[in-house]
Amino acid sequence: MSGLVESDRSQRYLPDDWALPMLNSLNRPFFTSGRLMLQRCMTCDQVQHPPLDVCHFCQGLDLHYEPADGRGRISSFTIVHRAADTRLDSIVPYNVVVVELDDYPGVMIVGNVCNCPEDQLSIGMPVRCTFAEVHDNETGDVLLLPQWERE
Repeated sequence: MSGLVESDRSQRYLPDDWALPMLNSLNRPFFTSGRLMLQRCMTCDQVQHPPLDVCHFCQGLDLHYEPADGRGRISSFTIVHRAADTRLDSIVPYNVVVVELDDYPGVMIVGNVCNCPEDQLSIGMPVRCTFAEVHDNETGDVLLLPQWERE
């Protein structure tokens, strides 16, 4: 797990029985590297997220991964008070945030802020990426799920 140190780890935000992403060649770097990895199109030089098999700017196919700094600001958020799934009942209220990355303006990543009471979240609040290490018992994979914490 290169790049990931103990201080970059957080507890899992969602319940243990919550579905994990199915890993494939497109999303594996994002969910296993311990760094916030984004795709860059080598044809038009644009950065995109989520990872796709084609550039959504120019439809180029030559995509490479590069690490982001992992810092950003909350662009939007909501506080959920009534869970749509009963497995989330024990954590309501909970937050869902959209974070715009500082080093890649316009790139937005959805997640949760782990270390902040919901009434203290605000638009523009600086956050940094942290990771929850989760073992997928079905596949044996170790996933490092990106989450956010306030700086």
